[in-house]
Amino acid sequence: QDKLQPLSKKLDLLVVILLDNNGSLYGDLKRICETELGVVSQCCLTKHVFKMSKQYLANLALKINVKVGGRNSVLVVAISRQIPLGALLRSRNN
Repeated sequence: QDKLQPLSKKLDLLVVILLDNNGSLYGDLKRICETELGVVSQCCLTKHVFKMSKQYLANLALKINVKVGGRNSVLVVAISRQIPLGALLRSRNN
């Protein structure tokens, strides 16, 4: 059976931890998730995930948030409310 079968339950996000930067596997995985399964995917490398760096995990969370429809920026809010960006940055640092 060469054709992938649809999942019985709708999967919203597939997180894949890859051992290395194998471009072929990454490309195939992204293509299949997007075109055949209709699933949002996020790939990570083992060496980064298991270091448990707060910065890496925060960046990963931001990427996933955007992929599932979230918004990561306050700039849009600042522009829509006519708040000067400098004032916004000063208020966040205090």
